[in-house]
Amino acid sequence: MKVKNMTIIVYLLIISFPLFSQHLDTDDIRMYLDYARFRYDDNNTYLEIYYLLYNLDKSNADKPEPVQLDFELSKAESDSIIAAKTIEVDFNENGGEDPVSRGSLIKTVLPPGKYNMNMVCINKSNNQAIDTLSYDFKTAPFKKDQVSLSDLELCANILEDSPRKNAPYFKNTMEVFPNPTHIYGPENSNLYYYIELYNVNSSLHKNQNLTNDKSNTLISEPVNKTSASRSDKLNIQVAIKDDEGNIYEQKQYQRSRNYESLVEKGRFNISDLEDGLYTLMFAAVDPQAEYSVFRLNKFYVFNQQPQKSRSDLISLFTQSAYFNMAEEKVDKRFAQARYISSQKEEEVYSQLGSVDSKRMFMFKFWRERELENPGLQKEYYSRVKYANNHLEGPGEKGWGTDRGRVYIVYGEPSETIRRTSSSGDEPFEIWIYHGLEGGGRFLFVDELGNDDYELVSSTVRGEIYDPTWDEYLHILVE
Repeated sequence: MKVKNMTIIVYLLIISFPLFSQHLDTDDIRMYLDYARFRYDDNNTYLEIYYLLYNLDKSNADKPEPVQLDFELSKAESDSIIAAKTIEVDFNENGGEDPVSRGSLIKTVLPPGKYNMNMVCINKSNNQAIDTLSYDFKTAPFKKDQVSLSDLELCANILEDSPRKNAPYFKNTMEVFPNPTHIYGPENSNLYYYIELYNVNSSLHKNQNLTNDKSNTLISEPVNKTSASRSDKLNIQVAIKDDEGNIYEQKQYQRSRNYESLVEKGRFNISDLEDGLYTLMFAAVDPQAEYSVFRLNKFYVFNQQPQKSRSDLISLFTQSAYFNMAEEKVDKRFAQARYISSQKEEEVYSQLGSVDSKRMFMFKFWRERELENPGLQKEYYSRVKYANNHLEGPGEKGWGTDRGRVYIVYGEPSETIRRTSSSGDEPFEIWIYHGLEGGGRFLFVDELGNDDYELVSSTVRGEIYDPTWDEYLHILVE
């Protein structure tokens, strides 16, 4: 299906992925976003964007609250919005039955360039954002001088030879149901994958023109009727690897190179895999030209049995906000947590090379601390938010200022004394904590008079202490 004039075509539908619970407290809603790029014509990319909403808590299933999804697609260079869509999702719209997961598919055609997609899930009852997902990506023409690949799409199911040609997920004679969560487990133990290969016969028939039509079926007729020799075969390799590079399952076979383009699909049963992060690898090897092209996609296995404890690390991680958090936000949250992180943790985090490892690190970072202090993470970032709103400095977010650090670490002071500039004295603030070491005090001074309050002395152990400021710390307080 062609999309003209850059108009975004949106399909909102109900789909039934067997994923965890079916529930409806908006605080427990998780949103998952994924995309795949395919060839549209010689220059343009056919983009499919998938997302899925589901909730974690069954207790409020009888009290559904509609949510709103605000989607934007922008050009990265100019930050200009080229498409936007608002979608309302009601988890209880199916005749009063138990709420089910809701999914949606967005399709568009894009010229070569750099782009950003952003989706915000909003609780309509209070207009508060529940979740935000954002991805940067680029599109480029598909090369003609060698085999090229689309993205490797992870799927929940693939129905072959489907008669429903107008179904939202129909393409190339099949219904291809995406799995934007990338989670597989006991209730969906089959990992399906889908990928398209282009320019398959490029080195055999260099004068053949690529088709400009993305018709209902991608697999084209052979360019000749003669039997292909072994040298005219394309080697295909598909494998599952764990996070350490060990291969668990692998398929190897050959495809004829007499076709301009091919569709490859397949299935792996992951029921025997242990819980953890894995990588699906698809490679096409041209023995004639001695080159290979490949695509990777990561997924999580959650094969925990119901009788086991729900405290399992992977189980909790897949349900946490960190599971699909954007890398920029993960980095920001770790930076803001520097006041309670150790030097070793900072060294380890600085060496992490992938967003997946950063997500897991931050999940474990807070989980270990909350074992003894439940609710610590929520309280900590609530203080960060307050500092940003009330304690900012010149050109600096509130959480990075001296007052912001003290507020985040020690909380709201019991008493605050503020003096503006008078008689040549600099403006200052004294924060007093009655329950801290018998009455801990912090003195912040704005020496330049530009609202840049620096901590110059404190009576609290481990904090900076300068006796020249004792007059302020003690005499003025009394």
